[in-house]
Amino acid sequence: MTMTLILPILLGLFLCGLGIYCAFASVEKYAKFYGIAGDGSAIRGWMLSKGVRDFTLGIMTFVLCLYHPEGMKYFVPLIPIITISDAIITAKFSKIGIKAAIPHIGGTLLISFLAIYLQ
Repeated sequence: MTMTLILPILLGLFLCGLGIYCAFASVEKYAKFYGIAGDGSAIRGWMLSKGVRDFTLGIMTFVLCLYHPEGMKYFVPLIPIITISDAIITAKFSKIGIKAAIPHIGGTLLISFLAIYLQ
């Protein structure tokens, strides 16, 4: 197995894991990590929608790796659109501003490096 398959598989595992975390983490822990303010039900809804999205992206990554590995060089460069928008939304609506966006910025950089590598 080559690095052009191993790295996207690791990305898929990470995305699926993040999706599962979002679905099952406590609202308080999640809100504290991202600096999100609001009542528990609003945060819980945001967590679940983000979790489903991330889990689905992880599954899409696996399917693409399995059936159309050459498509990864087109798919992976699009993921930073999501991580950048997450960073902007989180920074704008969190209690701690840009500090809350750091995980999204880090994810954007890592996925961008992977996209460059796959080209």
